[in-house]
Amino acid sequence: MFSFDEVVPLFSDEMEGSDTFAIVRFANDWSGFNDALTLENHFSVNKLGKNEWCARNDGGDAAKGEGGEVEVKVYGWIAREGDYNAASVVGRFLRKHTNLKTINDISKIEYEKSGKTVAALASQIEAKNRYLQDLETKKNATEFSISRLEEDNRKLHEAYNEEMRNLQRRARENALRIFQDNENLRLELDNKRRELNSRAKQLEKLSAENASDKKRLNDERQKAKDDNSELELASIEQQRADEDVRKLLDDQKREKEDALARMLQLEKQLHEKQQLELEVTRLNGTLQVMKHLEGDDDGDIHEKMEKLSLKLEHEKKRLEELSGDLVRKERESNDELQAARKELILALEDELDGRTAIGIKRMGELDEKPFANACKRKYGRNDYEDKAAELASTWQEELKNPSWHPFKIISQADGENKEVINDDDAKLKFLWIEYGDDVCNAVKTALMEMNEYNPSGRYVVKELWNFRKGRKATTKEVLKFLFGQMETATKRRRG
Repeated sequence: MFSFDEVVPLFSDEMEGSDTFAIVRFANDWSGFNDALTLENHFSVNKLGKNEWCARNDGGDAAKGEGGEVEVKVYGWIAREGDYNAASVVGRFLRKHTNLKTINDISKIEYEKSGKTVAALASQIEAKNRYLQDLETKKNATEFSISRLEEDNRKLHEAYNEEMRNLQRRARENALRIFQDNENLRLELDNKRRELNSRAKQLEKLSAENASDKKRLNDERQKAKDDNSELELASIEQQRADEDVRKLLDDQKREKEDALARMLQLEKQLHEKQQLELEVTRLNGTLQVMKHLEGDDDGDIHEKMEKLSLKLEHEKKRLEELSGDLVRKERESNDELQAARKELILALEDELDGRTAIGIKRMGELDEKPFANACKRKYGRNDYEDKAAELASTWQEELKNPSWHPFKIISQADGENKEVINDDDAKLKFLWIEYGDDVCNAVKTALMEMNEYNPSGRYVVKELWNFRKGRKATTKEVLKFLFGQMETATKRRRG
């Protein structure tokens, strides 16, 4: 029924009578206080409490049994202020070995311990928030520089693309003109070749008819031979023109590659230039400040400028690594913030519940109310509670099953992919048909929460929750709520 730490027997002297006392000591916490109340209630129910003991002493007679013997009874109660201040052996023991405290005193001590823990955590979180704000400022400056670089890069790409389009247009025009000239020359050569062949046939016919024309025929043949030589020369020229076209295409390709290399070099130079401009601007500001410092001569300024010039080279590399450091530090800060939230959950789990505006929600745990309503409609008011509890427990175990993954991937308007519940899943369809929308939606909600907070382990995760707004509570909201609760409790105690 109850547990205790020790029992201390006390013996009174002859002046105090023959009664024997014993002090039963319990644990020094709320559980020990509860055990002490249980002990007192036990004796009170059996009419062996303090009132009966006082009545017995006032009567002056001990209870006797049937044989006339004195019947020994054991009385018990919780020692209070009267026992503590009594002049008996019990009072002397209590004043020597214990302290008299009220329930309000104990509650105040516990409350002060909890307040100190919350204040320490709040101070740590505030420091982390300031550190995050500094990182955010640096991150914004870096993003601004990157956006400027991207804009300049875009302009370079546009200029490069425009130049390439002009080069390609001129190359196409030149190629078309050369191909057209070659085609015209080829047609002209074909016509001349046909004319020469016709004339050769005519000459051969004339040589058979008139021997006197033999000399003229030979002249004509020689002329035709010369013309054929000219045609061969024209063919050679055409081959040279074709070779020029091929060279032109090769030159166009080389020009394109050279333009791309120049663009990459310009991008690199632009990036270095902007980095130098940022640092030079800062160094110029430093120089202006140094010029206005009293007691600094020109030699000191030049010496410091040389040091600043050396520092400029180091700053170039530091600016390149800044973005990566910011990402890493931001990740570390997020990890520390999550650790602080976990500490808040562990420290305040018993004080925050679903009845307050800010509380702790078990993400991935089913809401049993829709199950109770559905079972009441389906089975009546007699046995619905047991069936609802069994149904909710079954589906809670189903949520933990890693092989059941009723999700699908959809593409959004912004091009990003999103994982959503697959309404065509066989189990969800069966649940919807059997128990309706509310139960099915409760399972979907738990699925989405579990998939967001613990998709691999598939177990319930505790989260600080804003029940009034239906979303995850920020650390600032939790601390503001706790401080409000502390102020309200303080005002009540003062009132």
